[in-house]
Amino acid sequence: MLVARLPSDEEITLAEAAGVELDLRPVALDALVFVKNADNPVASLTLDQIRAVYTGDITKWSDIDPASTWGTINAYRRDPQSGSQELIEALVMQDLTMIDLPDMMIPTMGGVITMLADDPQGLGYSVYYYATFIYPHQNIGLLAVEGVEPNSANIAAHTYPLVAEVYVGVRADMPADSTAVMLRDWLLMPDGQATVIESGYVAVQPVHP
Repeated sequence: MLVARLPSDEEITLAEAAGVELDLRPVALDALVFVKNADNPVASLTLDQIRAVYTGDITKWSDIDPASTWGTINAYRRDPQSGSQELIEALVMQDLTMIDLPDMMIPTMGGVITMLADDPQGLGYSVYYYATFIYPHQNIGLLAVEGVEPNSANIAAHTYPLVAEVYVGVRADMPADSTAVMLRDWLLMPDGQATVIESGYVAVQPVHP
């Protein structure tokens, strides 16, 4: 089982009710990233600015950069069941209520990229793996957060502030020679971590050539 986050308390409770104990270990790193149109000159946001945009306290690009002439911020968000929505709520919003604008809610990860590629005033969020490996687009840019760019080196060093671990979970009672456990263990070895990098994620352990 591969999951992009730790199971929720509800999911753990369901597993326990079924008599299942999970062994969860991080095998890769990803990150929540904030995406803009490539023509927008704003390069970085603070966490407080992101929170203010997504609570409706900041509504114009000039509230972020007084020199900006880009007008209203079109703040796109994901649906409640998406992984990136879970990440923004866990890593950024700190229990704050996000603005509820149904016409700005995008149901797919690709939809966020497509909308921002065509909207110079837009702001949205995705995950590093998707925005740089699965669906890179020449008309979007990734914003630095707190002045730190979301790149593989900064994610690996945890200097980028919105890093998320990618986990492999197996039943705790599975034998060491089971296929699932052997695959999990291999992913944590140098060859496995090299495969993690080839797959678009960031290695959780240093990989030396």
